[in-house]
Amino acid sequence: MIKCGVSARHVHLCQRDIDILFGKGYEFKKLKDTYNPGWVTTSKLGSFLPLDFCESRVLMPATLVSQIEVSKSDCVRYGIEAPLRRSLDIKDAPKVSVYSKTGKTEVSVIRTKRHLHLTPKEAEILFLKDGDYCAVEAGTVLFKEVLVRVGDYKASFHIDTDEGNAARVKDGDEAVVVR
Repeated sequence: MIKCGVSARHVHLCQRDIDILFGKGYEFKKLKDTYNPGWVTTSKLGSFLPLDFCESRVLMPATLVSQIEVSKSDCVRYGIEAPLRRSLDIKDAPKVSVYSKTGKTEVSVIRTKRHLHLTPKEAEILFLKDGDYCAVEAGTVLFKEVLVRVGDYKASFHIDTDEGNAARVKDGDEAVVVR
């Protein structure tokens, strides 16, 4: 059994953007841990997507590039076409202005593909490798085309709030890889 991680809209920031938005040396306060690597901060950033204002919670640690991850419902609500991608693949993704009390910068917006985090040993046992696709059963749905990500992770299945609601899956529920 694998834990499910259901993600709402959030933002990952590179160190450059952290310095712009919060100031050099800023220390984030932890709200809670995530399943894979990192944690949710108490900090939120504001942005003006084409039709409306929204806030996004900041996740740590710093990443190589900054991105806001949204759901399809967010795209409809805020009037933006965000491509469906592997996390951190921001090529040609639309950008929005993101701001805090200290600064403002431009950040790419994507929808993240549903994915399965595995350790190298777990992937070997399941005959999977990084970049493969598999199926995962969670809640009332058999999710197909689940991207496999192998690395220094805890086994977990990540979906957005739209998929979680459709399948009646909550953060922390269990899922199983289907062969």
